[in-house]
Amino acid sequence: MLMGLVLVVGGGVLLLPKVVPIERAPLWLLGCGVLAAVYGIFVRSAGWIEIGMAVLGVGSGMALGDVAAAGIGKGEWLPLALGAGLFGAWGLVRLTGSSRRWWPLVPAVILLALAAARIAGKLAWRVPAPVEEVVRTWWPAGVVLAGVYLVVSALRRRR
Repeated sequence: MLMGLVLVVGGGVLLLPKVVPIERAPLWLLGCGVLAAVYGIFVRSAGWIEIGMAVLGVGSGMALGDVAAAGIGKGEWLPLALGAGLFGAWGLVRLTGSSRRWWPLVPAVILLALAAARIAGKLAWRVPAPVEEVVRTWWPAGVVLAGVYLVVSALRRRR
């Protein structure tokens, strides 16, 4: 329950645009992703590991795309990093033995294939600017929702 309350309060604070400018969203996503994944490893929770690695993938894709690392643009980095994050989530979940989930492999392979095709220049696909702006602006709302879910789950178990 405490973790849920932390997420609700932290996410609410992050929703304030004066606190987190849109340009800083990738750094916060990276931090939140690492924290969630590490928490998931310690409590052996497949869900937290998957959430953390997905958030880490989105944050790293945005950060690497912003600087056009390795000459690869935003439209390629986002699916590449998210796919790698989901693939990493699958691996971490298997290593911790918390679950035998296989579902992260499906979107991971699809995203990695899309990124590879885009990098190879065979597919004109990119994340539309309005979608990227919505993700950069409203990602803390996902943190708040995760916190509300944890609080409600804890309250139901107490009954």
